[in-house]
Amino acid sequence: MPRELKPCPFCGGTNIRFDEHRGEGRRMHSGETVWSMCCYDCGVAFPNRYRRELLEDAWNARVD
Repeated sequence: MPRELKPCPFCGGTNIRFDEHRGEGRRMHSGETVWSMCCYDCGVAFPNRYRRELLEDAWNARVD
């Protein structure tokens, strides 16, 4: 179940979205589902992770 996310650290926006991709190439997660996230208010993006929970944890693990 998705967790509540903190607002964007750059613009304070709350229009945060997750995108699901297929890993490509010969890298570790090739062919698996990977996730990225982006603030659609200012465009800042967080890099791909193979588990959505890792993105949520990293996004929320900052000091206010």
